[in-house]
This record gives sequence, structure tokens and C-alpha cells, in this order.
Amino acid sequence: MTEKAKPDFESGKYLFKFCTFNTNSLQILVNNTLYFSSPRNLNDPLDCRFKVKINKPENFTNETKKMIKESWFYNDELKYKMKELYGASTEKKEEFLRYLIEYLQNIYSGICCFSLTAENNLLWSHYADEAKGMCFVFDKDKLLESIRESNNSKQDLLKDGKIKYRGVRSAKVKLYKRGDIIYSTDHFFAKTSHWREEEEYRIISQIKEDNRFFPMKPLEFNRYRLFDKKSLKYIFVGERMPKTHRDLIENICKNNFQTIKVLPHKFNF
Repeated sequence: MTEKAKPDFESGKYLFKFCTFNTNSLQILVNNTLYFSSPRNLNDPLDCRFKVKINKPENFTNETKKMIKESWFYNDELKYKMKELYGASTEKKEEFLRYLIEYLQNIYSGICCFSLTAENNLLWSHYADEAKGMCFVFDKDKLLESIRESNNSKQDLLKDGKIKYRGVRSAKVKLYKRGDIIYSTDHFFAKTSHWREEEEYRIISQIKEDNRFFPMKPLEFNRYRLFDKKSLKYIFVGERMPKTHRDLIENICKNNFQTIKVLPHKFNF
């Protein structure tokens, strides 16, 4: 980063999204949309993994089983696992719920990842194609506000926050005698300490519990979310980005954005 830009971007006001130069990243500029990935597609195999902690295991009743059997997602795997639950221990119930929640969150949850810094060389290497890519710089508050305002469905539930690097977390599950299942989502914001230098910040999009768990037919989950163009303030282009790629980015910005600035990134050493 240039010395002139440094004081502005260290304020904590911005979110930084590192990208390879490809059609997926260019759609951010062309369509002003962000993609919310399924948890199963994240690069860390432990990401969004969790242990299950049941509040009241005794509330796992026949009503709970009935709810699951009548749901659209009931399949042979769940049918097999349900047979093992007759007189099962708490551990068996936890194992079953872990499978169920993981299955559902992969369908009905989306994650968009950012960093709170643009000055980590590893981020440029790992996520921006060895500095041949780019980094989008968003005004954090304006981005969050615009994504929430673009939500035209009552089914979406948005959460955001910093990652805590304390390892795999528990999903705290509440069971109700009427059959409902509610679980916490702290594990979406937890990673092992190996990733600490990324200073990651996440926005999570989910379908609300009452629609996520037991709909009689599948609900479509939209992984692309619109954002206000005014929330995208800058684009840092990597040191190794070809001039033709930078020219294309500048032309798109000129036609699609009014105030965005394209700036060169330079490594500190």
C-alpha cells in the first residue's frame, strides 16, 4: 500500500476481500453482487465444523422423529440413523444431530469472507493469485446496511462478526417437546489458531429456523446478494497483475461505478 493510503485503511472502517482475477470476481463489479459460499466449500476442512451439546436430551422424543420423517430432506441416510436412536445414549443423539445440522447448514447457509487488513502478504499470495489478483475495499457499515436493505425475503437471517481463533466450537442445541430443533451458530465464527493472521471477518446469510428445518418442500437459497455500489470504495490491484487486466478493471469501474478508485498495492519489506 502507498504511504498516502495507509492511515485511511488502518482505521477499522473497511472490509477487504481478496480475489483472483476471473469471471467470479468481475461479477462483483459488473453485477454488484457478493457470493455466499456453502460451508462445505470453504478451503479449511475444519471450518464450520462443530461438536453438539444438547440442552435437554430427554426432549428428543417421538415428536422430534415425526418432524424429521415428514420433512422434505428425509432420506435413506437419516432413516438408517433414526433406527439407531431407539433407547440411544445422549452421545448417539448428539451424533445424529451433528449430521442433521451439518447437512442443513450446507444447504441453507452462506458465508462471505473478508479480512480486516490488506497488509498481510500471505493473503495476497493465497487468495489473490500470488499478487496477480485484486482486493476489493468496502466501507463495512455501508456494506452491511446495503445487504440487509437488499434482502427482499423474510427467510434470510444475516449475522456478521470477527472470527475467534479458539478452535472448533459447540453447536448448542435446544430440543422442544413439540418437535422443534434450534441450534446456536457460534461455530460459523470460529477457526483454529493457525489462521489467526488472516484477521477474518464474516457475513453469514441463513434461512430462519422456522423455514430452514421442516418445510414440506425445498426452499431455494439465493447465494448472490446485492450491495450498494457506494459501499465499494477502492480496488487494490496486485503488483503482478497484467496491465491488460488492470485496464479492464478501470474500464468497468468507469462505466459501472462513479466514485471508486483503483490503486496499486505494493508489498512492505
